[in-house]
Amino acid sequence: MCVEFVIFRRFQLVIANWRGRVSIRGVDLPVLALRDSLLRAVDGVGRVLLRAPTGSGKSTCVPQMLLDGGVDGRIVVVQPRRMVARMLSRHVAALRSVRHGGEVGHVVRFENNMGVDTRVVYVTDGVLQRWLHENPLLDGVGAVVFDEFHERRIASDVALARCLDLQDGGRPGLKLVVMSATLEVAGLGDYLAPCEVLETEGRSYPVETSYRGAGPPPLGGRQAPRVWERVAEAVREAVRREDAGNILVFLPGVYEIRRCIELVERAPWSRGWDVFPLYSGLSPKLQDAAVAAPRPGGRPRVIVSTNVAETSLTIEGVRTVIDSGLARVAHYDPVRGIDTLMIEKISRASADQRAGRAGRTAPGRCVRLWSEAEHGRRPDFDLPELLRVDLAEVVLMLKASGVDDLRAFRWLTRPDGQGLEQAETLLRQLGALDAAGRIKGEGRAMASFSIHPRSRAGRWRRFLSIPGMRGCCWPPSGKGAWRRRGLSLLRCRARGFWRVPREEAGVSSGSRTMARILRQSGGRFRWRLICGLPHGDARSPAFLRGERGRWGSRSGSLSGWR
Repeated sequence: MCVEFVIFRRFQLVIANWRGRVSIRGVDLPVLALRDSLLRAVDGVGRVLLRAPTGSGKSTCVPQMLLDGGVDGRIVVVQPRRMVARMLSRHVAALRSVRHGGEVGHVVRFENNMGVDTRVVYVTDGVLQRWLHENPLLDGVGAVVFDEFHERRIASDVALARCLDLQDGGRPGLKLVVMSATLEVAGLGDYLAPCEVLETEGRSYPVETSYRGAGPPPLGGRQAPRVWERVAEAVREAVRREDAGNILVFLPGVYEIRRCIELVERAPWSRGWDVFPLYSGLSPKLQDAAVAAPRPGGRPRVIVSTNVAETSLTIEGVRTVIDSGLARVAHYDPVRGIDTLMIEKISRASADQRAGRAGRTAPGRCVRLWSEAEHGRRPDFDLPELLRVDLAEVVLMLKASGVDDLRAFRWLTRPDGQGLEQAETLLRQLGALDAAGRIKGEGRAMASFSIHPRSRAGRWRRFLSIPGMRGCCWPPSGKGAWRRRGLSLLRCRARGFWRVPREEAGVSSGSRTMARILRQSGGRFRWRLICGLPHGDARSPAFLRGERGRWGSRSGSLSGWR
């Protein structure tokens, strides 16, 4: 490295410090101005509430500041979505010029990319909740950072409450940081008290917002245009502009995304444009292709996404956002007794988050497919998940963790008393709780599986009663264990069953899988149950599907289970 470059780099650092910012390995972001205040607050009260707008760099820089500031133990960064956790971990590892999975890694469902030397790990809120169940003291964890807390997912609310209890009890040295871009800091500050409240400015460019209502209903019995048709028309107008940049479209679900992509790709005006879908169920390879940095001379892109691109992700080159104003949100259906995804209008805070995607790298514009008057009638923030979903799973998890009195639990938003009563009644009917509301041994066994209690009961009890089945586990050595051990099949310790690697059988979970597994045909089970429990590798339990006649018991019959 030449002397002139070293002198020039030092001059850049001096100027950055003079402006109130500090660079972390070549990154210069507004949140870095809070480095000293953040470290003082973490060393002092141990609780920090950080409000940092879009583009401030909180998701990537705050964990690095804690790591470089001398926080002992592992730093756990909680993200609401698997895709975001995976991408942020790779990005931070690249910024620090370290191997992904070494100093910086991630753990999400069915994917464990961390080692014994990992210091910063990005996880989902469900993984943290599982860790708290298996390791209540969070041994080895020095700090927990809750990112994008404004989404108010039930797993994040419960995990934060348990971390606060842990900090007040057996782990007073645990550091907690809660941060978001659209957070109501007043109520949360009282909940976290005593805590230090920090705010910083964002680094974003101006975004021109226009509204386009649906207009009057069509006459003559004609059908109103569907949402994907209105989006495709907005995309057609956007691609004609010379400064359109890459176009990011928000739609509520996968079905709407596919219909919109069909319309755009078949239109003659889309020639010269690449169209990519983006949603959580997409393969990691296709997700990376959608958010990859544009190549010099490459074709512009249209990214059609769900709300996964609403927060934490910066897609380079996006200067136009087309927002349908809709999202699929889980709500409890009392008739069917399960959570159902419903399409509903987003809040104004979510709309601002989506519009901010257009101003991350350059001035942009946002087209909202609703009227300005309707925008003023929308709620300020989304309803917390705790108030709209079934509480049976979280009640079972809290009971298994030793929380007997749910009314006295440290709720950020107290759930409806009727919802808690319905959840306890269901768990008593399933045999997880006794008449007094205390958890039973069978309930603790049900809590060890990351599926809804309804799926854990019924014939699942007979599976747990088979000697040796609870001892089945994934190889504790993590990914690559199948290759290192040279096994194509691993014999299970129960009635001649066989277990197969995930790569050979495919993975799924939930009530649908249980229904397929437990379906009978002619006195025999059509699907063979091949299962594993997590033992130290932080992965959720999985059900591995096998093809009929290929996997299963050696006798090919499970008549003893009926």
